Amino acid sequence: MKKIIVALVAGLIAVCSNYTAQAATVTVSGGDINNGYMNVFDLDGTTFQFGSPWGIADLRAGYSNGGSTVTLKANNIGDPAGYWYIGGGALGNPGNKIMEANLYAENTGGMLNQTITFKGIVDSYTLASGYTVKAFIKDFAADFSSSSVVSSVLNSAGTFEISYNNGGNAARHLQWGFQMSGPNAWGTDADAKGSVVISAVPEPSVASLLGFGVAGLIATRLRRRS
Repeated sequence: MKKIIVALVAGLIAVCSNYTAQAATVTVSGGDINNGYMNVFDLDGTTFQFGSPWGIADLRAGYSNGGSTVTLKANNIGDPAGYWYIGGGALGNPGNKIMEANLYAENTGGMLNQTITFKGIVDSYTLASGYTVKAFIKDFAADFSSSSVVSSVLNSAGTFEISYNNGGNAARHLQWGFQMSGPNAWGTDADAKGSVVISAVPEPSVASLLGFGVAGLIATRLRRRS
């Protein structure tokens, strides 16, 4: 029996190693999802104004629980100019721009020829109407001129999972993360718009996976011998 168990464990390790080489799973992690980029549009949501890198705090995003939970909030601009707020910056005055805040991880030249799965848990969703949050995986060309995108709208509590089959071009940029879109809000109006809280999905350890696998294979072997 001991020899059988050793052989089964060795086989499972080989299977797991082969699977890891072809697939990768990512989840909420402040150590990885730590890039910020803001795209600004007119209120029609399509007329592009500009885009530039922004800090995580400027995106109104923040991590907790050791980086395994992220909170996203409606964007706020301190500039009271009419460019940003209809009627100027004042409590109750609506935003004059649509802000597309992107919080993401980026991997260039790695994770090639793998199926990338991005998953997490939406702990709470209290955003007001007019705001959209997406989980995404984006595959950009080397010069960012084009991209392939898979995404999932997050509009209620629960789990999400999206997958993308990455290619073998080391010059492309693979990104995954979250996108918050909606009008900018002045002052404390922004906090009143609510938030979305998203946490990581705990991964089972290799040891536990092997334990389950060995138990199942041993049971099957014993049944065949009985």
